[in-house]
Amino acid sequence: MLRLQSREQYLLAALTLLVVTMTLYFGVVFPRDAERIYPWSSDAWGHLVKAVYLRDQIGEGQLYPDIFPSWYSGQQILRYFPPLSYYALVGLNEITGNIYTAGNLYLFATALIGGLSFLLFARRIGMVWALVAGILFVLFPDNVRVAFAEGNLPRLAATMLLPTAVYFLVNIMEDGAKRRDFAGLAIVVALIVLSHAMMAGIFLLGLGLYVVSHWLVNGGKFKTAAAGAGALTTGLFISAWWMFPSLTGGINELDNAASSEAIAQFPVDVALNPGLRAGNNEAFYVGISALLLAFAAAVMWKRMDPWVKALIPVTLFMTFVGSAIFVDLWRVLPFHELFWPLRFMSFAGVCLTLTAVVVAREAYNSGARPERRWLRLAAVAIVAMAGLPGHKFRKPPLEVFPDMDRQAKVGEQQKSDFFADGVASRPPVAGTVPMGFAVPAVPASDPESAPAAFAFTQGNDYFNTGAIGDYFGDGIPDEVEVDEALISRGAGRYAIHCAICHGASGNGQGTLSKFGIANIANFHQPMFNDPTNPDYR
Repeated sequence: MLRLQSREQYLLAALTLLVVTMTLYFGVVFPRDAERIYPWSSDAWGHLVKAVYLRDQIGEGQLYPDIFPSWYSGQQILRYFPPLSYYALVGLNEITGNIYTAGNLYLFATALIGGLSFLLFARRIGMVWALVAGILFVLFPDNVRVAFAEGNLPRLAATMLLPTAVYFLVNIMEDGAKRRDFAGLAIVVALIVLSHAMMAGIFLLGLGLYVVSHWLVNGGKFKTAAAGAGALTTGLFISAWWMFPSLTGGINELDNAASSEAIAQFPVDVALNPGLRAGNNEAFYVGISALLLAFAAAVMWKRMDPWVKALIPVTLFMTFVGSAIFVDLWRVLPFHELFWPLRFMSFAGVCLTLTAVVVAREAYNSGARPERRWLRLAAVAIVAMAGLPGHKFRKPPLEVFPDMDRQAKVGEQQKSDFFADGVASRPPVAGTVPMGFAVPAVPASDPESAPAAFAFTQGNDYFNTGAIGDYFGDGIPDEVEVDEALISRGAGRYAIHCAICHGASGNGQGTLSKFGIANIANFHQPMFNDPTNPDYR
């Protein structure tokens, strides 16, 4: 049922959300000292570096630069990194005069705008509950984790736009394909693509599933479902000028098997445990509310609006697709390596927030009679668990087995009051030799020293050390026969120890290069084929 809302109600709700968000982000936007201005994560540093380069290029008249020479020895920056977030950061930098302040203001703005977009649902769920949903979005654990622990600024922009996309799609499925909703959804989808390509793919999957779910659950018209799918497709074509060139190279060139093995997953007992975040603010947390929501929605199924009924199965799927339970099934799906399951939580968070608020509203309304007022408490509990679990505690967490965290041991290079010299690391006891290791009488680098057994080897010659004097060699020792078995073993060792950074082909584009690890060597560069270059060895 649609509810008319006055402009005054929208204004008051927006002002309330502004105050709440500013209260939460005040220390971020206005830090107490200069050192608190810097970002928390390496990912955020990488995005700010790209924004600074874009700012400098714009200052030189290059409004859409191509190569970023300092990023992975030269990369087409706006081909593989969607441009919208970086232009937004450049604009905020012009306002603040400081890129770090701009980054902090960006965090605040994405949280606020994302929260405000939930007010669009006021005519479906009521203004008060729409405001509650907006506040929960600002507080949602995974959104906070992405902002401060992961530092993925483009992902925040895509997530900020998602509630608006869901709003337009719900309107299309419920009210028919009006031009305003069709155009609005297509434009928002295009903006999401230009913010974060992978998140756009994940969001399009979720939105497409919602279209199918609404059609099947509510017995809707095929024409309406086709209109929803058409709007999503139109958004893709609007952004095609950037999207299609980005589909060649970059992450698409990663080894599929290696990428599949690197897919992150979350154990269910970890992701549903709110207590873990008391000791680890960066812990991944889904929320036990997902399970309670499924039960509550089933009980109140008949009271749910059609658009909410269609949202429930999509919410549960997008929530648990990244769990360890389903990761093996996920790996057999086509193109699974391009969509990281943990990132599905951004879509699930928006759906979970909407569905939880609707369930809470229905529970609250059902408690109008005195004998059923206990349901109002249940409504508050459902809302609280949807967005607030895992908050910080001033007291230390409960430790059932404290010796697991606080073991009676010392680490390398630590001090110790037990020994007179205060050094924890001790030399071998006189007359003993560590197992598998023989300490040579003279340094192995001494050319006059006789071969000695050390480090599981039989001497200090080239075959055992790979070194000639002070330099490592680049040839094959005489004792080694170069055959297919040796080459195969070398390829296997490289795949295990090296490809994760340097890539399968040695181009420096390994899996870790996508996580903000800079300056990974590209072995295709001429310097690695020049024996006179020190890096050659």
